[in-house]
Amino acid sequence: MWAQPSISIMMCESASGILLSPYVIYKAQKMWAQWTENSPKGDPCCSDRCCMGGSRYNRTNHGWFDGQTFTDWFCSSFLPHAKKLPGRKILLGDNLSSHFTDTVIQLILQTL
Repeated sequence: MWAQPSISIMMCESASGILLSPYVIYKAQKMWAQWTENSPKGDPCCSDRCCMGGSRYNRTNHGWFDGQTFTDWFCSSFLPHAKKLPGRKILLGDNLSSHFTDTVIQLILQTL
């Protein structure tokens, strides 16, 4: 029996058409450099890391987002970009419990 590969990808686009770089989760015990080569950059609006750094990568034993990986995406990709924009923001997603970590909730409350 072959092991089923599992990969999750977080995509985030604004209503104005700005596409943040993808965040990819591999099902693996460790990351391999080859998996991160020549990554897409999204549709950058600035030269900061949140836009121009290219795709970000992580790994879990199961290949999907958990609290740690979602918090990393939120802190390293979404939040730096959102803080630069004027006005209120809204982040739409499903109600997966790993999206509601204490860290994410505290960071949201701090930005209100």
